[in-house]
Amino acid sequence: MVPGTEATTRSRAEKEKAKQVLKPVTSADRPTPKAAYEPYGSPNARGNRWEDPYMSDDHTERRNPVTALLDTSGASIVERVGLDPRDKRVRALAEIVEGLHQIPRHRSIHVGGFVLTREPLCTVVPIEPASMPGRTVIQWEKDDLDPVGLIKIDLLGLGILTLLQDCLLYIRQGRGITVDLAALPMDDQNVFDDLCAADTIGVFQVESRAQMNTLPRLKPRCFYDLVVEVALIRPGPIQGDMVHPYLRRKNGEEPVTYLHESLRPILERTLGVPLFQEQGMQVAIVAAGFTPGQADVLRKAMGHKRSRERMASIGQKMLDGMAANGIGSVDAEKIFNQINGFADYGFPESHAASFALLVYASAYLKHYYAPEFTAAILNAQPMGFYAPGTLVEDARRHGVEVRPVDLTRSAWNASLEVRQSDSPTVGQDKRTSSRQTSRRAATGGSDSQTERPAAAIRPPAVRLGIRSVRGLGTT
Repeated sequence: MVPGTEATTRSRAEKEKAKQVLKPVTSADRPTPKAAYEPYGSPNARGNRWEDPYMSDDHTERRNPVTALLDTSGASIVERVGLDPRDKRVRALAEIVEGLHQIPRHRSIHVGGFVLTREPLCTVVPIEPASMPGRTVIQWEKDDLDPVGLIKIDLLGLGILTLLQDCLLYIRQGRGITVDLAALPMDDQNVFDDLCAADTIGVFQVESRAQMNTLPRLKPRCFYDLVVEVALIRPGPIQGDMVHPYLRRKNGEEPVTYLHESLRPILERTLGVPLFQEQGMQVAIVAAGFTPGQADVLRKAMGHKRSRERMASIGQKMLDGMAANGIGSVDAEKIFNQINGFADYGFPESHAASFALLVYASAYLKHYYAPEFTAAILNAQPMGFYAPGTLVEDARRHGVEVRPVDLTRSAWNASLEVRQSDSPTVGQDKRTSSRQTSRRAATGGSDSQTERPAAAIRPPAVRLGIRSVRGLGTT
């Protein structure tokens, strides 16, 4: 659990009165070869020999356990652990695994979820003590709560929140400035220049290779472009073949078209490409004649961890509904395949927007307050995609003076030190002017410079903390 998530849960429980706030349970649905082997003998002997390779194989293969375990096209899992796939007992075990597949095996506590009620929960749902001291949970899974109308809240323990909190604290302490993330200028073209150039090491959500490859092609120039960027590089849109069509349409390389004219009001904002779960629900209502209740069932299927099976059961109903509304079979199949892609995880638009705000905030702080951002991200490790050494080198490329560990000066964490006023300016280092001019020419940005905060004139240096010394305190 990310530091702060547990504290926030307890704080919320105390504020709302503990008897009215409890955590829901969640079910684990990965029956394993070891569990299947138990009726045949000790699971610690042979059952464990299949366990690790089966659980580490590709998730899609586990949808058909017999195929995954006994695949004869190559070295099957049972062969890799020294068992004979022709043995009747081995095949029987594989069939048991298939029978147990997708059946919940045990319950566990949802990491960040809790349930809030007006009345004491014990009068509404059954509760029981959890394994964690002082914690109680309800006995129902989250999907069982909807008919009762209970409020479910999920606390996302994001490391970026710790980073932003620390960064703002360092800015206030060192520069005497209070930066309000809710009042940032959301049209700062210097920040969008960095994003268009994929200069995003350490920036929330857009620092992966896939995101870095997409940013120069999408060329974000406004906040909604970031909302799309966050939603676009997800398994759902990728599986639904939505990424490349959107990018081509965004860049004017192909016309914006709609598989059916009735979809125009729903998909116009995203250039005819469904990117968000809400759009999937609206398409089902308009194109397939679903009721709002049926569309809500579709929403739950799209967001469920066992959604492939659920989506398959809805598919024929959608196809029949689109046929009844005069949509041809070819276009209907394309529409369903796009919606079905969300079964591999797509974002609601509100979720993408909240993440996009964190993208912009972290990019803004990195651009204008690079020393504080560097210290904060080093102290928030482990998080993100990059090792501390890469983060330090990236900071130096942006004009940050990073000083080595010094036992007489370093604290445990990275800290900030005052440096001479004639040091280079962070936020407008020696490369910045020419770099931003060329970026704007390539990405269609404005030629006008966005005025940077005056506090960026005298940046501090970053002193690495003792925690960065490998092996310290080990034997």
